[in-house]
Formats: sequence, structure tokens, C-alpha cells
Amino acid sequence: MDKFALVYSEILKDFNMDARVYQHIATKATVVKFISSDPNMTFSISFRTPAINDKGITHIIEHSVLCGSDNYTTKEPFADLLRVSYQNFLNAFTAPDWTMYPLSSMNKVDYENLMKIYLDAVFLPRVRKDKFPFLQEGWRWEEVAEEQNESGHCHAPHECCGNCTEPHSAETHTTSNDKHHLTTNGVVLNEMKNSETDPNTICTRAICRELYTGTYYNVSGGVPSAIETLSYAELQDFYYKHYTPSNSVTVLYSPECVLVEEFEILDHYFTLIGVTEKRACGESTPHIIVGEPTSKRECLYLEYPIGEEDDVENNDTFVCAWKLGEVDYETSFALDSIQKIVEAKEGNKFVEKLTELGIAKSIVISYDSDLKNPYFVIFAKNANGNKFDEFQKVLLEEFEEFGRNGFGREKEISAINTFEFEEKECEYGSFPKGVLLAMKTT
Repeated sequence: MDKFALVYSEILKDFNMDARVYQHIATKATVVKFISSDPNMTFSISFRTPAINDKGITHIIEHSVLCGSDNYTTKEPFADLLRVSYQNFLNAFTAPDWTMYPLSSMNKVDYENLMKIYLDAVFLPRVRKDKFPFLQEGWRWEEVAEEQNESGHCHAPHECCGNCTEPHSAETHTTSNDKHHLTTNGVVLNEMKNSETDPNTICTRAICRELYTGTYYNVSGGVPSAIETLSYAELQDFYYKHYTPSNSVTVLYSPECVLVEEFEILDHYFTLIGVTEKRACGESTPHIIVGEPTSKRECLYLEYPIGEEDDVENNDTFVCAWKLGEVDYETSFALDSIQKIVEAKEGNKFVEKLTELGIAKSIVISYDSDLKNPYFVIFAKNANGNKFDEFQKVLLEEFEEFGRNGFGREKEISAINTFEFEEKECEYGSFPKGVLLAMKTT
């Protein structure tokens, strides 16, 4: 316990728990402890990893560190844990400006063992010294037979790509043997290729390009053509700069009685990295570049694919987006409540009006309060492509009306109560409460 200093503590009455913020004295690593009676314990470690380009470095590192480490040398420890541990949640997330590795378990021994495996993965991964995980999870060249599916798995990426040191384009090249050709492959590469056909992804990416400069302009998951230019040396450099104790936030959601063991495990890895590997301690946090709020109005026209069985008519999507700048908690709470009201399926006069006028059939709102400078986006689905101007007019008229007279007291109270309940109980899908608190803390 003497290796950590208590920085701040608070009783969270709404959550019925105590929260404490500690700092690891030797490395300046931040640790947040939620003292909970919940039998489902959660550990999470996150790193500040603002995207610097479209090469998907943060996404590929997230995948690669889970492909074996110094003390856990199996090829796929993550898959092994899913089979044999008592975990009820095991995952990793890449966001535009952070990367998180959370887990949950109701068994104390299993929980502490999973902590060690995850800490070994993020601080002592195989990928920092071995190119294999990068080639498997990121991208590689393969020679494939004409009859083989190009997305087929390559069992020995070193043999395919070991001599390929310069970046290449995504173009397919024919070899001297006409029955074979070179193609690119990789877990993240293929994942992002698949996302290229999703209408929401296409729209959101274009919106971010227009609204932001810097961090949020870049695609943290990666753009396939850019992923194929990423080198192993670039990945190593980014990893060593960002995966340090001083650049991490650890969240512990568990009873107070396990804190001593948790601190012993954390101190071992923090000290090991700070002293033995001599990675930077106490350096400045990587900067999130957000730019100035957009003052000009832009109109974009985008195309996206639809299924062969889908009708082209009335299958457009109208989108209106605003960059909000930094928002406080009260404003964020209000925007979340507005989202629930506008998306409501019953008694929604706004949607009913759009439907009656033949403009669109449904409304979806995207508001990500986790971003330093969030955006607010309204999607009108199944829209008539000839009525975009009419949609904008109706939207602005309705919002001006909402601004003057509100949405109706009953709807407002219902939305506020629903959101407040979800916040207190952390009721969001299948995520454990500890994981959701960790995401809010990060």
C-alpha cells in the first residue's frame, strides 16, 4: 500500500459506493478504485492513444498485444481465456483518443489471474519484439492461388512477408505464374474493409472529416488503403511512446478487501516497466488536437451500397450534424435526454410529420459524450432523396419550436427519469456495471 499515494476520495451517493484516486509513486500511474459490494469485480487499464493518422495503429496494437506476452506465451491467450476462465466479460476497445482493456469475473482467484494476464499483455507483449502478431492482426502480403478466396487465412505470415520491408499499395500484382497472385490480408485490415460498405460508417467518417481537424479527423480504426502503408517500426514506436504506466488509467471495481492484492499486482508491472524496461515515466500526456468549432455550413453528397433485394427508391439517408465544442455535464445530460425524446417510437410528432410528408420514416441520433469535443448528429432513415431541402426546413422549424415551448413536460420528465436511472444503475446492454464506470472514468 505504501507504493501508492491517495490523491482524492469521494462518496458517490447516487452509486452507493466510495471512489478513490491513487497515484503510483514511482511511475505516476493513475489508479481509480470504486469500492463496491458487487460480486462481479472489474479491472480495466486504458491508455491515452489519440489517433495521429488513418493507419489504424491504435486498433492494430489493441489486437496485437493480445497475441501472447513474455509470461503467457500461447499464440492466442485471449481465446484461451474465453474458454477456460471464469470471466463473464473479456474485451478490448479502440476509441478515437483512448484504448481500453477491461475484464470482469466473480471469482477472486480468477480475477487476480486475469489482471496479471492483461497487464502482461499490455506491458510485455510479444509484438514489441516479434513481427508475427503485426503481420497476422495488421496487414501482410500473401501469394494465393486463383481459386482460393482472397480472404483465406495465411498460416505463416512470416514466410509470406518476411522479405517485404517497404510499404505497398493495395493494388493486386500478378506473378510470373499466372495461377497465383499477391493480395493483402490481416484481421484488422479485413475488418475495416467490411466496414467500408456500412452506410452509418460512411456518413460518420465524412462528417468527422468536415467537422474536425487533428485527432477526430483521423479514423482510429484505420482506413484500408492507409493500413497497407503502416510499417512494423511505426507500430513499435507508437507502442513504446504510449504504453507506459504514466500514460495509463487503471480502474478497479471491487471490494476493499482485495485492494492489497490488486496494488501488489499493479506495483509489480508498473515498477517493472518503469525501471527494468526504462519506459518514460511522468512525461506529458499525448495531446488531443480538436481544432476550432466549425462556423461555416457544408453540404455533402455521399453514395453507399445497398443490398440487391433493397429498393433504391426511398432508401436514402439524410444527415445533419453539429460540432458542439466542450460541453459540461448538465448540457451533456440535456442532450442525452433530447436524444431519447426525438428517437421515441410512440407519440413522436416529429417523425409522424416526416412520414406524412413522405420525407423519411425514422430518426436516429448519434451523440458521443465520451469525446472531448462531441458532435450531435441526426440521421433520417428511409428518406426520399428529392426532399432533402424540405427535411432541413422541417427539422429547423421543429427544433425552433422545441426551443420555444419544449417537448412537453410529461415527455421531458420521462426522458430525464429514464436517463437518470440508466446513469445510476449503469443499465446499458450486456456490459457489467464496472466496465461502464471504467469507460466513464477514462
